[in-house]
Amino acid sequence: ELIHKLRLIPSQYTQYYFHTSQIVSQLKSQDKTRGEAILELEKQIWREYANEDNYEKPKTLDKTIDWAEYEIELLSNEESFNILNKIKERILDKNFEIKKENKKKKIIQNIKVAKSLKEIKIINNKLYITLKTGTNQSDIPNIRCDILINNANLENYSFKIKRTKFYDENLKEVLI
Repeated sequence: ELIHKLRLIPSQYTQYYFHTSQIVSQLKSQDKTRGEAILELEKQIWREYANEDNYEKPKTLDKTIDWAEYEIELLSNEESFNILNKIKERILDKNFEIKKENKKKKIIQNIKVAKSLKEIKIINNKLYITLKTGTNQSDIPNIRCDILINNANLENYSFKIKRTKFYDENLKEVLI
């Protein structure tokens, strides 16, 4: 709706303009300022890079984002709510699985989605899903939102998917 009205695609920084009070409230509730958190991360990353025996990317880079909220918008306007609700119900089915390819190990795994799903809701004809993401190891499988939607989208509708929020391992929002 906003995109059609403005006739442009806004960047994620427009949230500071359109949702000022909400963003300010979130920032005030953080233990550290965004700058302090980034400075702390940067120091840890440089310490890891300083290890001359390490030839891989710093593990700290994998630990920053563990969960993400995605906004899924149906590109056609036909029965948007009903289509999104059907997809939501498929995803919420406790037996719903997706096929996940591990290219390094050259295997395809069936993964039950329920463990990797924190929240799913429909607001203003958009589906919002909070999923386990990132690359750090845990007993909760990481799931890509586009793969999840493709597996749940049996009718082959087209969607626009964007990440709207990022969370750490404790589901505390990480401002980027």
